[in-house]
Amino acid sequence: MFSLQSISLYRGGRCLFDEATVAINPGDKVGLTGANGSGKSSLLLMLMGKLSADNGDIKLPGKPQISWAEQETLASKNSAISFVLDGDKELRIWEQKLTEAQASDSPKLISTATDKLDHLQAWSASNRAGKLLAGLGFSESQQQQSVASFSGGWQMRLNLARALMCPSDILLLDEPTNHLDLDAIIWLERWLRSYTGTLMVISHDRDFLDNVVLRILHIEHASLSSWKGNYSDFEKLQAEKLQLDQKNLTRANTERKRLQSFIDRFRAKATKAKQVQSRVKAMEKLGNASILHSRSAYKFHFETPDNAPRPILRLEKAAIGYDGKPWLSNVNLTIHAGDRIGLLGQNGAGKSTLLKHLAGSLPILSGESWFSSNTIIGFFAQHQLEQLNSEQSPIDILLEHFKQLTTQQAQDYLGRYGFFGERVTEPVNNFSGGEKARLVLALIIKTKPNLLILDEPTNHLDLEMRESLTLALQEYSGALVLISHDRHLLRATCENFILIADNQVTPFNGDIEDYRQWLQSKTSLNKQKSLVENLNSNKSENRKEQRKKEAENRQKSAPLRKKIKSLEVAIDKHQKTLSELEEKLLDNSIYENTNREELKNILVQQGETKAQLESAELDWLELCDEMESS
Repeated sequence: MFSLQSISLYRGGRCLFDEATVAINPGDKVGLTGANGSGKSSLLLMLMGKLSADNGDIKLPGKPQISWAEQETLASKNSAISFVLDGDKELRIWEQKLTEAQASDSPKLISTATDKLDHLQAWSASNRAGKLLAGLGFSESQQQQSVASFSGGWQMRLNLARALMCPSDILLLDEPTNHLDLDAIIWLERWLRSYTGTLMVISHDRDFLDNVVLRILHIEHASLSSWKGNYSDFEKLQAEKLQLDQKNLTRANTERKRLQSFIDRFRAKATKAKQVQSRVKAMEKLGNASILHSRSAYKFHFETPDNAPRPILRLEKAAIGYDGKPWLSNVNLTIHAGDRIGLLGQNGAGKSTLLKHLAGSLPILSGESWFSSNTIIGFFAQHQLEQLNSEQSPIDILLEHFKQLTTQQAQDYLGRYGFFGERVTEPVNNFSGGEKARLVLALIIKTKPNLLILDEPTNHLDLEMRESLTLALQEYSGALVLISHDRHLLRATCENFILIADNQVTPFNGDIEDYRQWLQSKTSLNKQKSLVENLNSNKSENRKEQRKKEAENRQKSAPLRKKIKSLEVAIDKHQKTLSELEEKLLDNSIYENTNREELKNILVQQGETKAQLESAELDWLELCDEMESS
């Protein structure tokens, strides 16, 4: 267990924490929430030892191993897989010691280093690093590329893989899903659920929090509050608490009625049962968020477009690509006013390529592409954040785009998106990614588009701003085409999905859960295909060469079999210990006040033993899989 005791922290004259106290139990999976600037990242920095509190103490008994993903990556010529392996520092130290022992030809030192490396599972380290990289979207060839050859987003994935590679008691993650696509997020959720240490994660992805954490630490008014359950549980309890506040009750009820009216209206025009029911459930889930949002300063709102052309655009047998080479072929797509389309597909499949054409920045190579003359496009993409004039202020940028506005009208409009006081006139080069994203969205909304094209619009938005955007998109009457790894946003705003895979654009008749299953089946199919290819290759080998390989494999697998046997002994030992502890807990006398300390020790030992047993069983299963595949 680690704890923060009466922590106070001031940053730039502002109090982030005032006598904050909280205890985190071993194995807890904690989601850290709060508004942007409330102190979430500062709390993680304090736990990392990179920031000192002004008052109070952080207790980390037993000197736990803490791992975190760095926010910057140094340019390196090392391969991606080597960079990730460097995350296991102890492994690298003992590899170096073995090299030195071999150079000095010292049998004793070689034996010591070999035993230590065996304990550290050095023989499977490259395989484990490869699995981490594959899960985060790196192909086998990419794993051998230099770190410096990757873009910033992919380098952040490498930092994440390196943090996961490090053996740790405590894992600290700050927005780990920001640079991931949907399939990588689903993989990361599975990995984190099986992680046996203590996890503390900052995320503005509510589905991710719901699927991973079992406790919420919320920062508000410079204090920490702890809530059992995932983010939806926390949101429900917060909404109930808010409704008890009489002065907020009327406003909350008004918001609930507005949302219910919208759900009823949408349900009445339902045409695709499965997708519609998925969206209705998502909107009903928004009820608590909507009540909480009723007190928010952020109020996104899309005005009704002046025109609603039918159709807005049409593509027929279109080929879209770069440098004369098609990336997407035979694209047939018609978009009408009011259509709400989510694009699904793995990273690199061509989702952004299609959006670039729809936004008018990438011409087709062949086929037909027709747009209505009344089409007004609102296009949001991450590169637009960097294209803002860094020397201009929000009000300068707004008045430059909309010269008809008065200064007061511009200030009022910017206030709806969280820009108040001096922030309205400050240059945007000092703004965070979230503030720049809000400003770009504000500019787009002001154009009253009838075709809204959004490419990862929530990447830099906190949970409150995400809910504001989600509620606004639900009521938006124009056509929407959306790429997002935020499953909650996709469920709540999209009625139809399009799958982009294998250079084709096809309707996807299902919901987000169906897409998750499609991803898993595709991964499984690829593994089976690889296995068949290997089997066919083996059949063509000379029998003598095959026997030689089998002998080599038996020799290589000897340490593997030894480790499996060792784990089986450990599992039996942990199970026996757990049975003994549970037998003690059946004795009613242990719950008497005089035995309180002994009970506490038994419960702690029980938790530690369960974690050790689970870890040993997971290692055993992984090694057995490796033995079968070797």
